[in-house]
Amino acid sequence: MSSFFQPDQPPWSINHRLTSVAGAFVPLLSSHPKILRVVFWTIRENERPKYCVVASDSKQVRVIKNYSLPTSSSHRLATCAALVKAMNIIQSQSLCFNSFEIFLPGRCAPAFLFPNVRISSAESSVFHKILNLGMSCHLFLFADSLSPGFQLAKVWAALSDVITDSPLKARCLDRAPVASRISDLLYRIWNEEWVSSTKGAATRLFFPTVSSASVLLKLRPSMGVYQLISGHCALNGHQKRVVVITSA
Repeated sequence: MSSFFQPDQPPWSINHRLTSVAGAFVPLLSSHPKILRVVFWTIRENERPKYCVVASDSKQVRVIKNYSLPTSSSHRLATCAALVKAMNIIQSQSLCFNSFEIFLPGRCAPAFLFPNVRISSAESSVFHKILNLGMSCHLFLFADSLSPGFQLAKVWAALSDVITDSPLKARCLDRAPVASRISDLLYRIWNEEWVSSTKGAATRLFFPTVSSASVLLKLRPSMGVYQLISGHCALNGHQKRVVVITSA
């Protein structure tokens, strides 16, 4: 995804919530009463793509949703449809839980995680919803497909006879507007993290918001100036010696 952004716009927030579990076995139930665990599975049966989404807490399976797609739908479309349904479930359960886990098997990595792939309006929308959940939503990729949640979803997906329209019928979006939309959202999340951070107090005196630091891109100050405004210079060490500050 880094190709969407300039160096001064790092996608830190999504990276913090994206983890590869490298084939790890995933229990059906979550590890905490306030965590909702969501898994899904996509299959093609009788030339028709099908999917199922399973959501569970620490005690029980709370939701099972299974659907079929038109025969012309691809695996990518089924993956997006499953993610859309997963996000709908998470939003409907947001008052009961404060953290959400979405586990994906290796063959179901969503298209918006690949920088050179054009994404549809539906894929952009589901990515936007994930980002809006902030640090409460975590994506886990490449989980063991033999985990009980995936196997349960696989069984229910095969039983689906409810046909829904594909969420990807809309045309693919050009990269520029998608990049701009994601960049604006990440800038807002980045700014919220910066304003509420317990670190960087000295630097925040110069730049109370992320956008205010953009002046540095025009001025191109020296390394000494950067050290001064970030509190990493000889002056900082002197202030510690005379007990003006508590750390160097």
